[in-house]
Formats: sequence, structure tokens, C-alpha cells
Amino acid sequence: MPRDGCINALCSSVLMILESIGCGGLVVESSGDIIAKNPCADRILGRMFRAIAKERSGIRLPQSLLTALNTKPRQPAFLDIDKARPIVVHNFPAHMSSGHVILVIVDLNEFKPPKTGILHAGFKLTRCEARLAVALSTGLTLKEIAKVYGVGIGTLRGQLKSIFAKTATTRQPELVALLARMVIAAE
Repeated sequence: MPRDGCINALCSSVLMILESIGCGGLVVESSGDIIAKNPCADRILGRMFRAIAKERSGIRLPQSLLTALNTKPRQPAFLDIDKARPIVVHNFPAHMSSGHVILVIVDLNEFKPPKTGILHAGFKLTRCEARLAVALSTGLTLKEIAKVYGVGIGTLRGQLKSIFAKTATTRQPELVALLARMVIAAE
């Protein structure tokens, strides 16, 4: 495979991986022209800049993203877009000789919880335990979860104790941190 073909295949794989973990990905020339993007980047950019989401490629980065392109590699740029939390953009050289950059875009306002099937496969959580773990990972309290699912707090505490044992965790923040790392696993 020619060198450009290898670089394109690598960039396509990176965009696919970023999509699976809920991150936007753009392959950009040093001039700011967008070469490729994943669907998550379409969603994030669509909220930020309506015109970009409609085009597949051959368009230029808006000025605010050009700033991210020009930051030091692997240093985050924070973009405010009239939401509670900023958009974080990291740039990574795609290949030293290509001049292409991969921009990784993370919308801190969105959250992709782990799949219940992954939690069952990885930790042998029951359906109810997995549902509780996912709800906790989204920031809900036990009281809020009890109301949503119509179960008692005591039942949820028992399930949580079982979840802690099965995941080798001891506190809710530790469990939530573990679950955040599980997002990369596909169902």
C-alpha cells in the first residue's frame, strides 16, 4: 500500500475509534482544510457551526477551531459555545511527513454511559445492577434512581453493595471512574 494509503487507513481507523468512545475526530491539513471527520464530529460541529455539519469534506475550519490547530500538539484548547461546559480540542500530528493533524473534539456537555451488556459481560452484574451502575454513572443520586425506577433505597443500597463487590470498588466515585473507562468497550 502506498504511503498515502497507509496514512489514510490509519486516520480512518483513528476516526472510527474516536467515534466508539463518543469523541469527535477531524483529519485536517495544516492549512485548516478538513479532509475527513467522524459522525460525532458532525454532531458537535453541527451545534457549533451549522454549515460545517452539512459538508462532508473540502471545507475550512472556522476561526475558533484554527486556534486549536495552532496550539502545541497534545495541549488542549477550550472553546466556549454558549453551554455550561466548554468543548475541548486536542491536536495530534497524523504523520510527521503528511502535514495532517487529527483534532480530537470532546463535548463536556455530552455523556456516553457504558452499555449494560458490557457490565454484565465484564463484571457479571445482573440487569438491575447494571441499570443502577449506568444511572449512577450519569450523575443521578440513589434517591433520584429510586424515584425513576420505583424501587426502595434499601433495595438500591443492596444492589450497590453487590456492584462494589463485583467491580472491586468501595465507593461511588471510584465506581463512576471505573465506568467512565468502560465506554471504550463496544457492546
